[in-house]
Amino acid sequence: MKALLLLLTLFSPVVAAWCPLLPNHPVRVTINHAEQKRQADAYIRTLAVDALRLQLVAADTGYDLSGLDLSAAGIQGSIQARPLAEDANLDGAADHFWLVTSTGEVWRVPWQQSQFGQPLLMADLSDAGLHFHTAVTLIRARLPSQLAPMSWQNLEQHQLLLLGTEPDSGQDVLFSLRFPVGGRQPYVMKSSQLVDRTTLSDAELRQQYSAADWRVLLSAAGWRLRLSGRVSSLPTVIAGVIYAPAIIVKDAKSCQFDKTEQQLYAVQLYTASQIYPKRSWAIPYLEQAALRIREQPDKRLILVLADERQSVALVDTLLKITTDCHQCTAPLTLDKFPLWQRLATYRDERGAF
Repeated sequence: MKALLLLLTLFSPVVAAWCPLLPNHPVRVTINHAEQKRQADAYIRTLAVDALRLQLVAADTGYDLSGLDLSAAGIQGSIQARPLAEDANLDGAADHFWLVTSTGEVWRVPWQQSQFGQPLLMADLSDAGLHFHTAVTLIRARLPSQLAPMSWQNLEQHQLLLLGTEPDSGQDVLFSLRFPVGGRQPYVMKSSQLVDRTTLSDAELRQQYSAADWRVLLSAAGWRLRLSGRVSSLPTVIAGVIYAPAIIVKDAKSCQFDKTEQQLYAVQLYTASQIYPKRSWAIPYLEQAALRIREQPDKRLILVLADERQSVALVDTLLKITTDCHQCTAPLTLDKFPLWQRLATYRDERGAF
């Protein structure tokens, strides 16, 4: 029992100054450790006041594998967002970890030879004045050359999705930051360099954007989208479309929410443009629910919001982005999902025969 209590204490997330809606569980990753691949849980451990540690724990035994004292490594402040893993060389194991501080600093921490390296500051979004509490996902994506702008030196890009909360309104802001894969970030990204996509222009709504207009939008370091409330379930990305449910905030200071309904946002990964007839629409609210894909008898894939007892259909026919044009979509069907998925690239094959 004492061991169980100790484990729960280690994995407890940092308590926020307001009401946290999303759980902050450890992240299960595959790493190279002591010349073998191992499953590990990565999490932020609180050592003392303003003293945090990035910890790796063996998934099978619970023993500590490695750790990094963040303050000694130059990372100051609190961290509430979970770490995100990156597999840069595509060997099936994490070799970098991304950390996001509460003030909006984004750090990339290398993992080599069974130990952490010196963190590198990738972005500083503190000029946004938000509290960053959730790292949604890190996606390695490749935009076709006919759609990418000339400013992209590498067609493969890391898309980092983050959530920050406005302290006064309690509303969340969804961020998408773009980093080149395989190349060193030439500057520390600021929030002011991101395109505000909260309100779409009349030209875009009338579908009068040209290919040149889309390339100008893609040339930015990323985008930000102010939501109508707090995200109630971890956003998910399906075939290039981001889905995020947001519950309306009645009073941010007293943690009051309108639990009768919420808004579901569906936007394009690269540009936050409109995918369906509306970018957001009302859906029911289910406490402690998650977004999931369901297969229908006719092979259609639908999006549902489900908890342990019930589920609600949200999107009857899922759409995917296509390479025909910057805003083109097509129905997502089971016979073509998930198309091809690269699991790993083995650079050094031994003992194959």
